[in-house]
Amino acid sequence: MEFEPGQKVIWNYNSRGSQTYAHKIPAQIIKFSQKQVQIQIHKTTGESLRRWVHPDRLETFKSY
Repeated sequence: MEFEPGQKVIWNYNSRGSQTYAHKIPAQIIKFSQKQVQIQIHKTTGESLRRWVHPDRLETFKSY
């Protein structure tokens, strides 16, 4: 998958200890390297977080 800064994606997040269920979290691409992608997540508290994730954990955002 090709990534661009500003692109909206879904992050498939597995919490610690849970390998069977992935949370689908909306995120936005900030930047990327050869092996990882930096995403920004907006929490319900208004706070935003940035995380480096593996590209296999991302899928394209589809608005309905």
